[in-house]
Parts: sequence; C-alpha cells; structure tokens
Amino acid sequence: QVAIGLINAYEVTGGTKKQYLDLARDLLRFLIGGYNYNNNKAKGGMYWHVSHDYVNACTTAEVAIACLKFAKFVPNEKNYYIQFAAQCIEWQVENLMDPVDFLVRDGLSENSDTYNNSKWTYNVGTTLSAACYLYHYTKSSKYLKIANNLVFAATSHHSEIFDRDYPMTKRYWRDM
Repeated sequence: QVAIGLINAYEVTGGTKKQYLDLARDLLRFLIGGYNYNNNKAKGGMYWHVSHDYVNACTTAEVAIACLKFAKFVPNEKNYYIQFAAQCIEWQVENLMDPVDFLVRDGLSENSDTYNNSKWTYNVGTTLSAACYLYHYTKSSKYLKIANNLVFAATSHHSEIFDRDYPMTKRYWRDM
C-alpha cells in the first residue's frame, strides 16, 4: 500500500517529484523479492511477511496493483511489471479463488495443502482491481472474465462476505 501511495503521490504532483517514483521502484524491487519461487506445495504467491511461510491473497494482489500502477510511468520497464502482476493474479485465481462462489480465500502456508478458507472483502477487492488493470493493459478476455467473476462474488447478497442475518434488502458487506 505504501508503494501504491508513492506512485499516487508522484502522479498527483504531475511527475515533478521523481523521488516518489524512485522510492516506489525501490520498494517494488524489495516486494517482488518476496514472491514464492520455492519448489514447495504452494509454489507461487507473495509471502505475507519476511519471517513467515504464509503466502496470501492481499499481499499478492497489492503487489500486483503496485506493479500495474508503476508500469504506467516506466515505458521501458512496463512489460516486466505487467508480466509480474499477471503471474501474481493468475497464481491467485488458480490457487485461492473458490471456483464455486469466486470469493478469494486468504492464503496457505508454503508446505501445506490446506487453505485458510477465510474470505475477506479486501481479498476480493484487491484481486478485482488487479484484474481490471490487467485487462486495461492487455485487453485479454481472461482478465475480463476474472474481473466479472469477482464483481459477481463481491455483489451477490448470498455470498459469505454479506451479513446474512438480515433480510436480502438490508444486507451489507462485512467480514467475518
């Protein structure tokens, strides 16, 4: 989120504060280094923290978003950041998106087959944002399909991310 904030600060200052973009680049390089390239059961996704073996949805999607926002300002490096973001979101969709309701599970430990099945609004929202940016850059129908599935998941009042203690017309988003 800090990388995204720095990129936004660079943009709203009309590109006059190059130090914001430079800081964002340095931070992105650090974050990208947290991708799980290890040959373990989870293989893929971003580590949640440098001292944990947990790869999760929000970190993976947030890094993808930062890469996609950054790509706009670095034409010579644009493809690298777009491809890295695509790798993140494709891993997330293949591994964390529930194929039944399209909600995004939280994550898993790198050597586990067992997902943390918590489904949070921010995991759906960040993945949706990244899929939209990917569609913007690539025009690939696969990212449009992912985005449409996530919109359905985020707006279905029958889903887990809505408080189902209320009648349908009064339901609102809430995390467990």
